Amino acid sequence: MTDHLEPLRAESDRFAAAISGADPGARVPSCPDWDLRELVAHLGRVQRFWAGVIERGEDVEPQDPDESLRPAEGEDLVTWFRAGADDLLAAVAAAPPDRPAWTWWEAPRVAGAIARHQVQEAAVHRWDAEVASGRPGTPLDPDAAADALDEFIHITVVEHHRWTPWPGGSGVVELAPTDVAATRWVALGDGGPVPATAAPGAPDATLAGTASDLLLLLYRRIPLGGVTAGGNRALATAFVDWLVVE
Repeated sequence: MTDHLEPLRAESDRFAAAISGADPGARVPSCPDWDLRELVAHLGRVQRFWAGVIERGEDVEPQDPDESLRPAEGEDLVTWFRAGADDLLAAVAAAPPDRPAWTWWEAPRVAGAIARHQVQEAAVHRWDAEVASGRPGTPLDPDAAADALDEFIHITVVEHHRWTPWPGGSGVVELAPTDVAATRWVALGDGGPVPATAAPGAPDATLAGTASDLLLLLYRRIPLGGVTAGGNRALATAFVDWLVVE
């Protein structure tokens, strides 16, 4: 499996660089309940967990990640994180993308889909780590961000409706990257969100910005003012406010 291996490696390396030499007790503004050590513990648990899921090669729900798994007091954060990242990278490299695997989303339930999602998991938390360490959060690679934006709309938005049904209001929201050709649309209505790669009608609201900024907006890392909102701003605001993800 190589489609998402190198972007995953790049973002894991950038996360490690962001935490190197940083204060483990520094607060994470984008995850206000966490300090940097907890952010490292979270991503480290996530990457170890999904490495195990890929390696098992079966669509059987595993035990939840061990919440007690974390770097020990005084342990080097980079070394602890790298061990889990290396496990995930090795699992991704070894697994055919169509290998069956359990996922929290309904489909596709294969190793390649996990690898794809883990790119954005690492990238968004790398941005978190940079901000926590006192640096500006740097943008995601445009192509990786565009792929993550597509994955977010077609999987996370749909799954989020299962947990928190769309509260109402109808219209088409357009998400229009300004740096890559990756415009996507979400039709909102009583049946919930319907993602599309072709316009299902004239958009009622448009959110425009770099692919990285649009993804960070959907993850609630930057405010609506960080992109350009056009058309029905109330619909765009309701859509973004409805999405509450880590």
